[in-house]
Amino acid sequence: MITGSALKAIVTFFKGFFRILFRVMTVLGLWIPFVYAVFGLILFFAFDFNPFDQSIDAWLYIAGFGITLACALVIAFRNLVIKPSKNIIEGYRYPVWKRDREGNIIKYKTTDDAERYPPERVIEYPIRRKKAAQTPEKPKESKPVVPENYERPKIYYSARERDTLVHEYSDRFEVFRIVDGKTLLHKVEYKHYDL
Repeated sequence: MITGSALKAIVTFFKGFFRILFRVMTVLGLWIPFVYAVFGLILFFAFDFNPFDQSIDAWLYIAGFGITLACALVIAFRNLVIKPSKNIIEGYRYPVWKRDREGNIIKYKTTDDAERYPPERVIEYPIRRKKAAQTPEKPKESKPVVPENYERPKIYYSARERDTLVHEYSDRFEVFRIVDGKTLLHKVEYKHYDL
C-alpha cells in the first residue's frame, strides 16, 4: 500500500512537471527549437551528421536553429508583452464594472440610460444581432359590402358620340367621356316620369 501510494505520488509529480513544462514551452514558443533539436538528433544518429563540424551542412543546420530561436522569441514577445498589454488597455477602456457576469462589455445607449438602469438591464454585446425584419401584417380579407338595393347598370356606347360611355340605371344616366384612354364622368341625367 505504501509502495502504491509512493508510485502514485511520483506519477502525479511527473504529470504536473510535464504539464508545466509543456505550458512553458507553448507560451515561450520553445517547442519550435525543441522539435528542430530532435530533428538534429535523428540526423546525428541515423546519418552520422555532426552539427558542430565546420562543414556547410553544419552551418546551414545552425542557421536553421537560429531561425527557430527567432520564431520562439517572436512567440514569447507576443504572449508575454503584446497580449497582456492589449488586456490592460481593454481593461482600462471597459473596467469590470462595465461588464456583465459573463464578461461581455456593457455599452449604454445614452448617458440617461446609464443612470436610469442597472448594468444588467441595458446590455449591448460585442457581436450585434440583426434585427428581425418586420413584415407588414396582411390586411384581413373582406368581401366587398354590397348594399341591398344595389343595381347593376346597363353599359353601352352612345349612338351619337363615339367617345361617350353611358351607364344606365333605373332612375338616371351617368355619362362618361373617354379622353386619352381615361374614362371621366361628364354628367348625370335623371329620368323624369310623368305622372
